[in-house]
Amino acid sequence: MSYYIDLELIQLDDFCNRLQSSYLAPSRMLLREKTADRFALLKSMGIQNLGDLVMRFKKINKEDHDNLEQTIGIEYLTILLREVNSMRPKPVKLQDFDLASPELVDKLKKTGIQNTLQLYPLVINPQKRQTLAESLKLNAADLLVLTRLTDLVRIKWVGAAFACMLFNLGVDSALKASQADPRQLYEAIKSWNIEKNVFKGHIGLNDIQIFVQAVAEIPFEIEF
Repeated sequence: MSYYIDLELIQLDDFCNRLQSSYLAPSRMLLREKTADRFALLKSMGIQNLGDLVMRFKKINKEDHDNLEQTIGIEYLTILLREVNSMRPKPVKLQDFDLASPELVDKLKKTGIQNTLQLYPLVINPQKRQTLAESLKLNAADLLVLTRLTDLVRIKWVGAAFACMLFNLGVDSALKASQADPRQLYEAIKSWNIEKNVFKGHIGLNDIQIFVQAVAEIPFEIEF
């Protein structure tokens, strides 16, 4: 059971290839420079997957810093780690979901469940949701809504507001998001945003294509 994608399952060679073809923000385009050479250096350090990478460079001492500056480049490594860590988005506070029942959120908060990461293992399947609902006297329908929103915010770049919009458009799980037609979803989001004014910025077709692509990175574990 994993709220996040397992970084140890992504081999360094696979991620190196992915960087050449997947979307990168303008601030991260440096990652396409001498990628093969830099990743070969990382592998020579015994790093085989993204989990190894994150663990190896949690802290960089002065000796490592000087060595990396001369080989991989500190700026490159810093941006690389940001890109990898973006695959594990921060949990969302349950109170940030406009669609969440305030009464349900308050009951969960009193038991120490305040964000989606804490809620996730307790709602992974119908049996666990029923157990949680019965033990805390929660409305089962409200809990299911919160479960679906929790599933959606595990996707890269999806926050509380975007998850609520997806839910309202019928894309109410990560699996459904992965199966969405990007153009149809783009048109639906554009119409919804014009009507509701959810986001001030423009969401383009390319953004939605990238979003659908990103969904494939996470495990589809919640049973509905």
